Amino acid sequence: MKSFYYVRHGQTDWNLENRAMGRTDIPLNATGIQQAIEARNGLIGLGITDICYSPLSRAKTTAEIFNEVLFCKMHEIEELQEFHLGPYEGKSKDSWFEEWRAGARIEGAESHAGFLSRCLRGLNKALSLPGPVLIVSHGGVYWAVERAIGLPDEGGLPNCAPVYHKPPVSSEGKWVRVPVSLH
Repeated sequence: MKSFYYVRHGQTDWNLENRAMGRTDIPLNATGIQQAIEARNGLIGLGITDICYSPLSRAKTTAEIFNEVLFCKMHEIEELQEFHLGPYEGKSKDSWFEEWRAGARIEGAESHAGFLSRCLRGLNKALSLPGPVLIVSHGGVYWAVERAIGLPDEGGLPNCAPVYHKPPVSSEGKWVRVPVSLH
C-alpha cells in the first residue's frame, strides 16, 4: 500500500447532460480542456513520476495536458477504463444506473462485480510503479477505488479535482483522502 493521486478527466458534453458515457469515447469539451490546464498547475512540485491513465480519449487527453508540465512516464492501463454499459451508454442516469451500482445485473452491460475486480487490477498495476503515481481515469473507476480502499462514497468526484490518498499507518488504520489545492 502506497500513496497516490487521482484525477477524474475533464468535462465532456455528456457530463453536462448527465448521460452515462461508459466506454463510449466522448472527448473533452472546451471547459474540460480548460479544467485540465488549470488543474495541472496544482500538480507541479508534488514529486509525481508516473501518470497512469485510461485509454479513453477524455482521460488520455487530460493526462497529456498534465504531462505538458509534469514530464512524467506515461502508462496506459486498460483496466482503468470506465464501466461498459452496453445499450445503456448515452442514456440518462435514471433508476437503472443506481440499480446497477447496487449490484443488479443489466443485460448487455459489464457486471458490477466484474467492474470492481477489473478496477482493482488497474489500481494494483498503477501502484506497482515506483511513484508517486497520478491516476487519470473516470468517475465510476474512482467509485470502485473508494470501495477497494475502504473510503466512503462522497457522491462522486468532480471533473479535474485532484485528490491525494494516503495509506493507513497501521493495520487498524484507514486510508485518508485529501483534496489537492489548485492554487
